[in-house]
Amino acid sequence: MKAHVIVHRDFRIADIDDRLYSAFLEHLGRAIYGGIYEPGHPSADADGFREDVAQLVRELGVSTIRYPGGNFVSGYRWEDGVGPRAERPRRLDLAWHSTETNEVGLDEFAAWTTKVGGELMYAVNLGTRGVQEALDVLAMRRYEMVLADVVMPDMDGYRLTRAIKRNRALRGMPVILLTSRSSPFDLARGALAGCNSYLVKPVSMQSLRETVVRHLRKIAQRRRTERDYSYA
Repeated sequence: MKAHVIVHRDFRIADIDDRLYSAFLEHLGRAIYGGIYEPGHPSADADGFREDVAQLVRELGVSTIRYPGGNFVSGYRWEDGVGPRAERPRRLDLAWHSTETNEVGLDEFAAWTTKVGGELMYAVNLGTRGVQEALDVLAMRRYEMVLADVVMPDMDGYRLTRAIKRNRALRGMPVILLTSRSSPFDLARGALAGCNSYLVKPVSMQSLRETVVRHLRKIAQRRRTERDYSYA
């Protein structure tokens, strides 16, 4: 059997979504320590990140970087990676049986992601922890919106949404629920919980993108209004 592929730039269907160029980084081997982060390296910046590696990542044009990636996230405690580096605990990483120094935590990685021109996609540990961890991270850092499934361990998407909407600091953040549950009862539960959009799987990329863009535009408009009001 032979296959033939014809590539012609005039046979254009649509733009390629930037998210196709996404990636992830895991605390495995030299990916983090000795890879993007190596304080003693000649090209290291003031924060210990290698500029030569950062430049190569920029050239790749990676749009979104998931962190922590791979099996490492199944035992990750984000609290270990905040605060003064000298005071952070060293732990055995049960996924790869290596020592995690926590020199690179959530804040450091977020700053590095911005530096290389990408966006951070934070992965939540649902192996040894749960959805409450996601709420704790939301309270610590500012995010634009939340995309969550309905069926999750220890706290479903409805409870997560209610918890976010009860929090005065978080209630303005859009919550998009993605689920295979499509009965009128489930739709009503989503609305009563306060979710901003309820998408039933399978969700097309176009539908998801339109929903996200719509909420981002509302956020931008609200911020412009608040800024104009503050100057009045």
